[in-house]
Amino acid sequence: MKNLKAWNWKRKDIYNDHLFHGPDFQVIEKLEGISEEGCKGVLKIYNSELINNSSWISDMFLFDGGIQLALLAMDKWTGNNSSLPLGYDSLQVFETSNPLEKMNCELILKKKGDMDSEWDIHFRGPEQQLLAEMKGLRMYMYKMN
Repeated sequence: MKNLKAWNWKRKDIYNDHLFHGPDFQVIEKLEGISEEGCKGVLKIYNSELINNSSWISDMFLFDGGIQLALLAMDKWTGNNSSLPLGYDSLQVFETSNPLEKMNCELILKKKGDMDSEWDIHFRGPEQQLLAEMKGLRMYMYKMN
């Protein structure tokens, strides 16, 4: 992804001002940048009990974090925080051996309309290895500004 610009939103502001998620789902650690092509961020589980409980729980929290980044991108571009996910085409998990506490997340914008968008999301490990990929995430804004 090229020409990423600073997002200038702090973690505490994300969940107080832009997203509605409760403490266990507040997994965005850092917004790395945004451009017309997509965005990047770092996701992290803050509740250690969720990591040690079972592997699928931590993965689902982090996958939800990727969707949260799509919500934030639509908010940043349009000033409209009414986006909701409608579904996705596929989720392929490549690495399942250990529950992860932290991963890098890259969203690639495939389509952007006035009220909708479609994304592919890459979830990467500490050495940028591809851990999972969500294709065709469809987002829709349910109200006009």
